[in-house]
Amino acid sequence: MALDVIGIIFSYAVTFVLGVLLKIGYGYWTQQRPSNKLFGDVAKDSKCIIVLSSLMLDQKLLQISKNYPFVKGKAKVHWHPSLKFTGEGDSECLSYIYALLNKANIKGIEMLTDDKVPKDDWGTNYICIGGGASNYKSRKLLDVSEPFYKFEVTPQTYGNAIENADGTRKWQPKSDEDFGMIQKLKLNNKTMFLFAGLGPIATAGSGYYLLNNWKNIVKRAGSSEFGILLKFDIVRMEQLPEEIEFTKR
Repeated sequence: MALDVIGIIFSYAVTFVLGVLLKIGYGYWTQQRPSNKLFGDVAKDSKCIIVLSSLMLDQKLLQISKNYPFVKGKAKVHWHPSLKFTGEGDSECLSYIYALLNKANIKGIEMLTDDKVPKDDWGTNYICIGGGASNYKSRKLLDVSEPFYKFEVTPQTYGNAIENADGTRKWQPKSDEDFGMIQKLKLNNKTMFLFAGLGPIATAGSGYYLLNNWKNIVKRAGSSEFGILLKFDIVRMEQLPEEIEFTKR
């Protein structure tokens, strides 16, 4: 009888230990998944808020967009042509980012405009699309975090050029060139992303670049913060974006 009791206790103990080990192993495996390394707390929490500019945005279309099937196999992803956001660049960028979030199986995706998001709230994971001239949340993110790149600010203008963090280098658009950025930043133990360009082509292209190069980016950055500066050929639109700089910390 005593041996039976000991056997039962031993079986329960083994089951408990195996359960703990499996839980630890599964947690480690999920942390090592490339998509989870890329998205960080966005993947861990399975929640994020995508913030878009409120300029000229039809709120009804924002509701419709939540049900749009962004991912269709391996086909190229585009925003539905009947849906208009601030500009084609922002909406196209959104489609690429949304596709990648779906590939990473991140379910808790919410889309809000910058006027609907608390200005100083950084207690959740945010993905900001568009520069600070049109998206207030993007501007605040660059102000309160430690960005790799920022937009040039003068008494008369905002966002006419992209600068590195200490302002010692600057990139300005030309008639045949546009520049954009992808930044992954940590703030209040949450993960923030910024996709922005000096023009609409670069904003759209930043999302396109991440969608098509995220695995390579993870190989270089792992789960770290990173900043990528991109150059776009406006004349030869079929040419892929050129990576000018890649920085991580």
